[in-house]
Amino acid sequence: MSLSFTVTVNDPGHAADFLGGMLIDDFSTAAADWLGHLTGSGSLDFEIDIGPTAAGRAESAPAIMVPDGTAADGTPVYEPGTLYELRTGIDPNGAAPDAVISIDPSYLRNSVWADPTPADTSDAVPADRVDLVSVLRHETGHTLGIISATPGGGGATAWDTTFDQLTVAQGNGIYFVGQHALAAYGGGVPLTTLTGGEAYSHLGNSLAEPAGADLMNGVAFYLGTRYEVSALDLAILDDIGAPVAPNVAEPPAPYGLPRDLVASAWNGHYHLAQYSGQPYDGQAALPGADPHHEGWGGHGHSAFHHDAWT
Repeated sequence: MSLSFTVTVNDPGHAADFLGGMLIDDFSTAAADWLGHLTGSGSLDFEIDIGPTAAGRAESAPAIMVPDGTAADGTPVYEPGTLYELRTGIDPNGAAPDAVISIDPSYLRNSVWADPTPADTSDAVPADRVDLVSVLRHETGHTLGIISATPGGGGATAWDTTFDQLTVAQGNGIYFVGQHALAAYGGGVPLTTLTGGEAYSHLGNSLAEPAGADLMNGVAFYLGTRYEVSALDLAILDDIGAPVAPNVAEPPAPYGLPRDLVASAWNGHYHLAQYSGQPYDGQAALPGADPHHEGWGGHGHSAFHHDAWT
């Protein structure tokens, strides 16, 4: 069986009706961008829920976590059901969704831009909006396994994800140290430990570092900008056991942003970016502070059902 996916929208309040078919089309493009780099079998079933979220934006999680052994210290380890299905072709939760993405209606209406032709990237993203395809790419990355069991703000957990098993504390930070990611990044990949509920499921702590410009960053998304799946993102998936296809074409930019914006971030020149759901002019304040609070917080980690399948 070849790899495929389905998507359904659960929108009891009809808050997304104004988008017509664009929500499905934009998600399909986002998911295909990830799955086009993967092999495997089975059909991943995604559900998009439209309703209030904890952070008022988008959040996501695999719908089920599958036992994957025990760490050396005795901590139980769980693998996202999505990756388990890709590797084995076995759907661990049957007809139920394999991954759930939730989008707050106000965020959908007031902050994001749905691309009417997502396969054609020649249309410019409005300068005052976040690209919905990029948001859905980001959330899909979490559902495929770039996700930690650590709750927002840090703290101990009784179990680990396969992603957690390749993280280490070094100095004042937490780093992902899978061998493919180390090679792609040139060293340990900093995970987001900023105040505001980011947990350790995101990359970077500043827009001035490469990880902070990645699709999976936990710092900010530029308004008016498309984010792509990066070579680093695929390397992380490879490290946690995803069946990444060999010899696939590398994404066009190293960290999921156009190269000119990555370079401008390194040089301290910023376009409007989004922090905590609000546009922020980083050019005025970023040299002295990182207004990062809340960021991409609230990705539904509590929705893990790691004990629902044995």
